[in-house]
Amino acid sequence: MEIKRKHLFSFIVFILLALTKIYSQSMQQHLEWESDPNAFEYELEVKGTGKTSFDLHETLTENYYDLKLPAGTYRFMVSVYDYLGKLSDRTEWISFEVIKAYKPQIEDLAYNLTVSEEGENFTVPVKTSEVTKNTKAILKEIDSNKEIPGTIELSKNAAGEGTGSGNNESNEIVFNEVPKGKYKIIVQDPSGYKAESKPLEIVKTTEEAIALAEKNPSVYKIEPGIKKQYEQKKAEEERVMLQKLKEEERKRQEAERIARQEEEERKRQEAERIARQEEEERIRKQKEAEEEAERAAKLEAEEAERLARLEEEERLRKQKDLEEEEMRLAQMEEEERIRLQNEQEEEEKRLRKLAELSKPKKDIYLSSQFGIVYNMVQDSDKKIFKDFYMDKFRYDAGFRLTAVPLKLLWWKFGFDLSLYSTYPSFEISQGAEEGGASDLYEVMFMPMFTQANLIIYQQLVRNKFYLAFKGGVGLTAFLNSVTYIDSLRPQNNSLSMFWNYQFGASSVVYITRSCVFEVGVQYINCMIKEMELGFLDSYMCLGYRF
Repeated sequence: MEIKRKHLFSFIVFILLALTKIYSQSMQQHLEWESDPNAFEYELEVKGTGKTSFDLHETLTENYYDLKLPAGTYRFMVSVYDYLGKLSDRTEWISFEVIKAYKPQIEDLAYNLTVSEEGENFTVPVKTSEVTKNTKAILKEIDSNKEIPGTIELSKNAAGEGTGSGNNESNEIVFNEVPKGKYKIIVQDPSGYKAESKPLEIVKTTEEAIALAEKNPSVYKIEPGIKKQYEQKKAEEERVMLQKLKEEERKRQEAERIARQEEEERKRQEAERIARQEEEERIRKQKEAEEEAERAAKLEAEEAERLARLEEEERLRKQKDLEEEEMRLAQMEEEERIRLQNEQEEEEKRLRKLAELSKPKKDIYLSSQFGIVYNMVQDSDKKIFKDFYMDKFRYDAGFRLTAVPLKLLWWKFGFDLSLYSTYPSFEISQGAEEGGASDLYEVMFMPMFTQANLIIYQQLVRNKFYLAFKGGVGLTAFLNSVTYIDSLRPQNNSLSMFWNYQFGASSVVYITRSCVFEVGVQYINCMIKEMELGFLDSYMCLGYRF
């Protein structure tokens, strides 16, 4: 048998994780290793190392063992013996550590209102005890449950390994980039023990903190140093601001003096510039007048030539435009004639279709019926029904005429007449021996139904879908035909008619204005004196609405 090292390693990790959650020695530890089907027994040895005094030697038939260990360092080894009592495998000594758990404590916050600067570390002055370097600090927002991890600054037993019995303490916890809001401080030991503080509100500016503390002094308590530092800071800012205003006023007066001197110099330069511009303008105008006279003479000659050319081009263009306009008008007249003709034909079609659609549809429709009939016989003494007609499925086909004269908002009332027959007919071949001769015959039995029903329609979808309930009376005709084979006896035909009553339900859908689809089920009971004969008919109809 081989104890796989990867399983043992996983097992040891599990042991260490489990044992770090122990707060007292009353908790039980569970040692377990991979079993071997060929193992007869296991030998477990657990020993303390260093200052830990412990020695355990157990022979087991199972691959686990429960024990209680105090905090300390240990090692263990497992030996496996087969059915002959011989050692078949043994692990190496494997070391592990049991770490003591602490139950953190948080004293009440001295101040429940403080200031956190944007983008800087935020230090909460809160006293904690029973903490180590492995203890986690969390700032939890009360409304959103968002958690911000922090660092506990230990003030005693800085090693914080959690292996001794010292009372580790801390006077402050550091968090990074805390947004303003309402929080609780949670201090949690790796074992799972934790402590929570009372609510703490964090703001981003000292002004906010002071305003809240002054508005609700019974609710918020702020550090005295914060308000004092704020007042000193405001006084320094006011002093700096006053000095800055004085310096700005001095600069403004000096700037006004310089501006006056610059304005006087600017006016002098402006007067010289205007005189110079006037002389330049006189010379320019004189030169422009001479150039203008020369240009006017040249333009007059060019204009006369241009006008003559334009007159000839205009004459040719008008002649061409006249010809094109005549052709365009002729084409437009032809297109207009064709368009009017098409519009007239479309309008005639639309009026015919509108007249067809505007014809009121009456709720009278003729339907073809197709269905499946299940035959039921109750209290029958007639052998022919028991032997050949009981509990058999048949097809049926026929016609149905429906009229709905009374209509309300969500209900309609009407009646229908139907005529249909089952198919195929029953055919029975029978042989009998009389005097040594064979007398063969066939029996055909075919029921036909004629019904009249009253119908109540409930509208589910307006003018589209209805649920119908119907019931009524009718006649059931049984056509019996007996045909003898190889005999001189003639064919014997008989027709029996009985009253019946029926009831059922169906769904009616107006597919289009003229097409109706119906699917339903009905029960038909034939009132025969000697017996009760019933039919369960599942059917569907497709009809034309007049």
